[in-house]
Amino acid sequence: MTLMEPHRLDRKSRALGRTMRESAVGLVLALVVTLLPGASAATENVDLKRGQLGHLFPMIRSYQYETVLGDPIIASAIDRMLGPMATLLPNSFQVRVPIDFVGGALVLHGSAPHEEGALEAAEVWVDLRNGFVAVAQKHERAVTVYTEHPWESTWIFGFRDQARDMAAPRKRQPLPETFTWIHRGQLRDIAEF
Repeated sequence: MTLMEPHRLDRKSRALGRTMRESAVGLVLALVVTLLPGASAATENVDLKRGQLGHLFPMIRSYQYETVLGDPIIASAIDRMLGPMATLLPNSFQVRVPIDFVGGALVLHGSAPHEEGALEAAEVWVDLRNGFVAVAQKHERAVTVYTEHPWESTWIFGFRDQARDMAAPRKRQPLPETFTWIHRGQLRDIAEF
């Protein structure tokens, strides 16, 4: 085979060449985007440490749930949204994972220990920029979601997915009758969730 007969290259060689070309194009595009004026400014626009709850930024990857939930802004929002159900929240955080960070929001996830975990669980999402709080609480297998923030928040899609998984763990399973959504104190249609 000569260089003039590329049609004779085997399938692996053609795939390797295509992969190398795609990688080179991707590298060039990444360099161009990085070097464009203002490209770095777009990523530096939001300093989460200066947000309304920026002092909680160091809590990421920690287990300091009491510090986050005890913050006056967060505690006030939880009491306002959950009312008497707020007293059940500590039981839902007996088993914890490190505080996560998704789209500008702290994510606290926990459950009751052992088999009670199927009955009692919670997720609290806290936007560090503006103090918005969203809570998904499972009590005796019934899931209630409490929100007050604008529904267009960037992290709300992750919260919505987690709340749906809490209520209906199998993909594409409809939300059960025991799922409730309360937005700004008003019962909302779960079809919009």
